[in-house]
Amino acid sequence: MTDCSSGRVISTHTQGVCSLQQLESSLAHAEKAGEKMKQFYQKAVQRRLAKDAKFSHLNIAI
Repeated sequence: MTDCSSGRVISTHTQGVCSLQQLESSLAHAEKAGEKMKQFYQKAVQRRLAKDAKFSHLNIAI
């Protein structure tokens, strides 16, 4: 791999040829998206646990 200032490109297995800067940018976007997904699911679990705790005293059998 080379630094961005060299202007050289590297090969990837799935995208053909791209610059190191493009590769780093794509990785940064993927990491950011992954973090957002993680936060979304953590909040969903917290909401579910809070909801379950709120109604746990009712002992409703389904």
